[in-house]
Amino acid sequence: MSQFEFIDKRVPIALDNPSIYHDISKCKNCTLCRRACADVMSVLDYYDLESTGDVPMCIHCGQCAAACPFDSMHARSELDKVRRLLLTLTRLLLSKRLRLCAWLSAKALATNQAHS
Repeated sequence: MSQFEFIDKRVPIALDNPSIYHDISKCKNCTLCRRACADVMSVLDYYDLESTGDVPMCIHCGQCAAACPFDSMHARSELDKVRRLLLTLTRLLLSKRLRLCAWLSAKALATNQAHS
């Protein structure tokens, strides 16, 4: 028995899918995601869950999420993580730049005082 329900109406998406998030509570079983996967991408009807050990085959194309009008499926985004990382790196670089400028100023001041 499969862990996925209504696979005749919707695409089975694993919880650990890195590309697609499926909120089953929003799903209306409209079959649009299933048709996108099976008909547009020719993936879903190419295999059955029994032959894969109940593991859905996903090519991470996002067509199911694009077809869903209920926001039940959507692409996972790493954008916030990337923004936080860039902000952290920017702060780190600015901090190092300020320390370098302070060190160069101190060195220039010491050199000027030594020559005077």
